[in-house]
Amino acid sequence: MDHSFSGAPRFLTRPKAFVVSVGKDATLSCQIVGNPTPHVSWEKDRQPVEAGARFRLAQDGDVYRLTILDLALGDSGQYVCRARNAIGEAFAAVGLRVDSEGTCAEQAPHFLLKPTSIRVREGADATFRCRVGGSPQPAVSWSKDGRRLGAPDAPHVRVEDHGEASALRIRSARPRDGGTYEVLAENPLGSASAAAALVVDSDAEAAGPPGSSTASLLAHLQQRREAMRAEGVPPSPPGAGTRTCTVTEGKHARLSCFVTGEPKPETVWKKDGQLVTEGRRHVVYEDEQENFVLKILFCKQSDRGLYTCTASNLVGQTYSSVLVVVREPAVPFKKRLQDLEVREKESATFQCEVAQPATEAAWFKEETRLWASAKYSIEEEGTARRLTVRDVSADDDAVYICETTEGSRTVAELSVQGNLTRKLPRKTVVRSGDTAIFWVELAVPEGPVQWLRNQEEMVAGGRVAISSEGTCHTLTIFQCTLEDMGEVAFVAGGCRTTTRFCVSAPRRPPLYPPADPAVKAKTESSVTLSWSPPPLGDRPVTIDGYVVEKRKLGAYAWSRCHEAEWLVTTEFTFAGVAEEGDFQFRVSAINHFGQSPYLEFPGTIHLVPRLAVKTPLKAVEAVEGGEVTFSVDLTVASEGEWFLDGEALKASSVYVIRCDRTRHMLTIREVPARLHGAQLKFVANGIETSIRMVVRALGLASNKLPAVAAQEVLARLHEEAQLLAELSDQAAAVTWLKDGHELPLGPKYEMQVSAGRPALLVRDVAQDDAGLYECVSRGSRIAYQLLVQEAKVVFAKEQQTHSEVKAEAGASATLSCKVAQAQTEVTWFKDGKKLSSSSKVRVEASGCERRLVVQQAGKADAGEYSCEAGGQKVSFRLDVTEPKVVFAKEQQTHSEVKSEAGASAMLSCEVAQAQTEVTWFKDGKKLSSSSKVRVEASGCERRLVVQQAGKADAGEYSCEAGGQKVSFRLDVTEPKVVFAKEQQTHSEVKSEAGASATLSCKDSVSDTVYPCLPPEPKVVFAKEQQTHKPKLVFAKEQQTHSEVKSEAGARATLSCEVAQAQTEVTWFKDGKKLSSSSKVRVEASGCERRLVVQQAGKADAGEYSCEAGGQKVSFRLDITEPEPESQVPEKPSCREPLVVKEHENIVLTATLAAHSVAAVTWLKDGVEIRRSKRHEATSLGDTHTLTVRGAQVLDSAIYSCRVGREGQDFVVQVEV
Repeated sequence: MDHSFSGAPRFLTRPKAFVVSVGKDATLSCQIVGNPTPHVSWEKDRQPVEAGARFRLAQDGDVYRLTILDLALGDSGQYVCRARNAIGEAFAAVGLRVDSEGTCAEQAPHFLLKPTSIRVREGADATFRCRVGGSPQPAVSWSKDGRRLGAPDAPHVRVEDHGEASALRIRSARPRDGGTYEVLAENPLGSASAAAALVVDSDAEAAGPPGSSTASLLAHLQQRREAMRAEGVPPSPPGAGTRTCTVTEGKHARLSCFVTGEPKPETVWKKDGQLVTEGRRHVVYEDEQENFVLKILFCKQSDRGLYTCTASNLVGQTYSSVLVVVREPAVPFKKRLQDLEVREKESATFQCEVAQPATEAAWFKEETRLWASAKYSIEEEGTARRLTVRDVSADDDAVYICETTEGSRTVAELSVQGNLTRKLPRKTVVRSGDTAIFWVELAVPEGPVQWLRNQEEMVAGGRVAISSEGTCHTLTIFQCTLEDMGEVAFVAGGCRTTTRFCVSAPRRPPLYPPADPAVKAKTESSVTLSWSPPPLGDRPVTIDGYVVEKRKLGAYAWSRCHEAEWLVTTEFTFAGVAEEGDFQFRVSAINHFGQSPYLEFPGTIHLVPRLAVKTPLKAVEAVEGGEVTFSVDLTVASEGEWFLDGEALKASSVYVIRCDRTRHMLTIREVPARLHGAQLKFVANGIETSIRMVVRALGLASNKLPAVAAQEVLARLHEEAQLLAELSDQAAAVTWLKDGHELPLGPKYEMQVSAGRPALLVRDVAQDDAGLYECVSRGSRIAYQLLVQEAKVVFAKEQQTHSEVKAEAGASATLSCKVAQAQTEVTWFKDGKKLSSSSKVRVEASGCERRLVVQQAGKADAGEYSCEAGGQKVSFRLDVTEPKVVFAKEQQTHSEVKSEAGASAMLSCEVAQAQTEVTWFKDGKKLSSSSKVRVEASGCERRLVVQQAGKADAGEYSCEAGGQKVSFRLDVTEPKVVFAKEQQTHSEVKSEAGASATLSCKDSVSDTVYPCLPPEPKVVFAKEQQTHKPKLVFAKEQQTHSEVKSEAGARATLSCEVAQAQTEVTWFKDGKKLSSSSKVRVEASGCERRLVVQQAGKADAGEYSCEAGGQKVSFRLDITEPEPESQVPEKPSCREPLVVKEHENIVLTATLAAHSVAAVTWLKDGVEIRRSKRHEATSLGDTHTLTVRGAQVLDSAIYSCRVGREGQDFVVQVEV
């Protein structure tokens, strides 16, 4: 199962702690995914665990196990499973306790040894074995093809159990014993199962010629596939493990099965033994977790039945069954809808009956609500509900639903018969940059033909290609963009079919930062910044907006410049800094999947705060003879003046004027009644704020009010307290006092009217708010004693109020705290701003633990975080540090490598840690080991070897790990010219026997004439006047040239003999060096050297040579075809060239003279054509057709249809 998600390792399941008795075996297992595949290791008490006599390490797919045999008391401790890859690291710890008293914790069944598939001859015994762990001891049972095996099958089949081990023995196996066997282990904690296949070869097959075993396997698989697809084959009987899927009529059902196997199994779905094909209501696909899914849309009663997911490969066959039950709605219909079939231009009427005449119903066309219109008529008559679709077209071919207000549904399908035999799908989705192909087919030709997009006719040209072939019409849009989205329609005469065309952007964050940073305007206190959207790249991604951040020069943390989550324009004006300084700015692009790298604006910008009123004057009701205070908050410190009715106030015993940096306060003592209505104004450096004073006369202010008993009111810290007053005259004005002083109304104290009674609301209660409160009105008063209690405990006692968390850049950072109650809901903040779950941060809750996980933390994520609930909070400081050094200090960050064309080029670098995994890239694309490039690792050295470098291999390479990289520039130069241009590559020299013969050539540098070296040992070197006797490499009796013949599909062996056993040789084919691979094998035995070509084909024919010490032995390999099993195509091989226009389809047809069972192969310029999106080969009887869609100039070639040694050729020429 491939859970690849291109990221750091992640635990899907973690090892579980348990207690085991001395002498027993224990297995710790966990399931880990990651891309690249992680390296997994185990540790005990911080010491690595190595595989040995008592410790067994095993891997089964993405499940990793550590088995400890014969446990001792010293094996108790903490075990850690650690997983690493090039992107990150993850680990999970588990405690194991070995108990001498034999008490053992419960554990679900798990396999220590799974059964394996076997193959036996008819009459031989077959045995499946397995070992199962678990506590209590699991019960083990075996089944074949879903049927449980037991006493009725004895003595032919026998099950043997010995503790953890179980075996299934089949005596004298017969062909009908072949199939899939499953072992099931169960205990009260759960179950586990495993399957294996048995293949029984008949005597006839065993006695056949070599290679017949493979043929029988292929035939066996083909028969099974045909049986799986055959209609009318009864399903295998459901076993006890059959699942049940219950769905309400009109809803969707999703059935899935997960199948593994090598080779990858072929999987199909059947219903009651009949093959399920994709259609309007049935969708078959493979999801991201490799589950094979059948989705049944808008279920009807006819969908009830047994659905079987059957998988088969060369080894065997298995299946999984699901019983689908379609339940009637809670309020059923008296009469359901019936399927209809009408012709185009006619009307279709659906009718059903609801339970009650008053029941309301709505009509839907699949997921779209329908309303009464010229197209649709909706009628109600008693309990009958009718929908009429007028002027039916191909687009009306769909599923229709009638749904009541109670949620009950009834479903029917409308089939439209017309000239369109293949319609456009309801919706077409492609990725940005891909090619979209729209294809329709008519029963009979009809015109005129048009393709429309958003009601506008499309014309061929540019990225649009329109073609037609007979009754088939195709529209192709290349390099799709988001602007291509809309409605695509095909119109032919009176026929019309449409599709909703969607272009999806890649589900990934912006890869590139914005561009072109500029400062458009600047004042003393503001700056206007502008930028351009990020470059599109190969696959454009959507941009939702931009984030602009600032920081003061010398500061560490960046802060956002705007209150909105992001900006939608590429221009932003920032003003209002809190203090003067030099500031840096940066911008990044964001979408729903993440954030792009940042783009910093060059230089720094000096800004000063702008003077403004932060908190203006507020009207406070004053009491005659009392005291009242007014305050103003400014953004920056500045001097100011107070004015009363235009007259400046001076500090005195009546007017107390105070200033605390940016806050200015005025206190008026013994307020006279004449100030009622007067204007109070504050002015500072050209800005002002003013109010009208309110002074209320207190009739009995001079009389001492009688004392009354105070009512006690309880309030918790940080909550609200409400004081209610009962007055005989509800219209009377009241005044609220605290400890004898009038309360100023504002955010803290608010006067309300609740149920006709005056009330005082005290917000965010603190300990200072405790005291005596009085409500005074017309000489009477009501007293309240406010008592403040401690707030309810939110966080656990052991929870620290502040923590510091450190994380490496690129890794995940987790902030966690513990609350006192599991049901407590918390809110997370960063630098005072509320956080919600997104692609960047994830909020988690488990029991009493609350976590905030910051994915791939970066410098911008550093700062102050807090977890708040019930007025209390826990704070965190997150520091993001640079990642560990990946590459060695002495490693250069950039290197240039030169290589001659045809030679190997090696790029190498050194990492700091030997276990570091690296990834190689060329021009930004990831590289993997192949026949062209080889990735090597030796200690701390990492190498990339480019074989036989060519001009196309030149470019930029990089080795990357942990967010760091080393780059290389590879230049490939032409090899130096050795021989002079006028030097012939081949010459013939004649000499009489006994005379000297001189062979010469001229180099390109010094015009020196050199003698040429003949194969004989007698040589005269003309320039150096020395005689050289070459070392004898090959045995004297070895021929210098041999011819080897081999049948296609058989193995071909080329061999020669060297003079010395230690001689190393190199094999070449047509001048190209060969190495051992799945195709060729190089062997050496004593003085004999062999090259073995596996399953030789036509492409393997040619000239081979074995070379060593400047000498060589050559071979000519000819591949002959086996005798043809069928007649050759009846048409002649020579044909006139077939001329096809670019973007049209190439259709080639060959007909056999007689029926044949032999395979027909299509070739292009001698190379076999593989099936793809553009190449489709079909067969109908003895007629075979090759279709190449969207012809390109590169498709001009000679195409061949081959049967045995004979064939038919087609010359195809594509014109622009």
